[in-house]
Amino acid sequence: MAFKIEKKDDKTIYNYEFSGLNELASYIEKTKINNKSFNSLASNDNNYNFFKTNNFEEAINLCKTGVSPDSIKEFLNISNNLEAKLPDLTKDRSIIENVYGIRPNVQKFLRGNPKSMYSLKRFTPKGIIDVYYNVSIKATTDQSIILKRGICSIQLVKLLEKLGYIVSFNLISLSKVDYEYTYVNVKIKNDNEKIDSVTSYFPMCHPSFPRRIIFRLKEVTPYLDVYQNYGYVVDLEEFIKDDNNSKKIIIPSTDIFANSSGNIEDYFMDLCKNVNIEKYLNEQEQLDFDTKEKKLVIRRY
Repeated sequence: MAFKIEKKDDKTIYNYEFSGLNELASYIEKTKINNKSFNSLASNDNNYNFFKTNNFEEAINLCKTGVSPDSIKEFLNISNNLEAKLPDLTKDRSIIENVYGIRPNVQKFLRGNPKSMYSLKRFTPKGIIDVYYNVSIKATTDQSIILKRGICSIQLVKLLEKLGYIVSFNLISLSKVDYEYTYVNVKIKNDNEKIDSVTSYFPMCHPSFPRRIIFRLKEVTPYLDVYQNYGYVVDLEEFIKDDNNSKKIIIPSTDIFANSSGNIEDYFMDLCKNVNIEKYLNEQEQLDFDTKEKKLVIRRY
């Protein structure tokens, strides 16, 4: 965990970096409430309809232990069905004939062919992509939309990996009150790991993560201004830019689905368009949905 207060131009930035959900949960449990800034705690509110948990203790337990797979069957079914429709592009290695290898081609060996061994050739990754998922949601956002955005984002990561990229995945909360900004980055997936749908459900699809967990983090933050509230959401583009080491993809709020139909494939295509997926395809390729095969395909044009 890393925390620092930065001064940048006319901004004061409270910058948090967490290596995972357990580190975040441990920090907010052991850190004292900033009573000078917060006289009442929104994270303790008992409005179940708004938070989908009864209290803060229930939310912190979900953050630490995750949800039961049996409790998110709808989420897993939709996610698995969408994954089955992704283009079949996985090729992290191929078998080639060589003068050395892991097993022989007997026929070629008997004929005296020097390339009578099979060896594995691994494909070189196309590059590194850091994906940033905006956890902020509006109070009026329907839970079904939150669920679909989470599913589509998980499958976007899997598609990028199928395309040959190394992908890391980060949860981001960025808000401000006047000149004070609170920036929170929680690592969900390192570039050498696979994204886990069950582990990702709570922070990506459950309203208690932004409304109880992130609220509590703000309630323990040592703001320099005595008076605080929970702030207004800020566009992530203001803080996250491409650099020489990696490309950045920002998954914005649920507003991107304003014109989507109820079909999960349409939601996924809308997300891919929003992040400009063709930027990560080969030249003269585009992602499309084949209505006959009922699968996502990459077409050449």
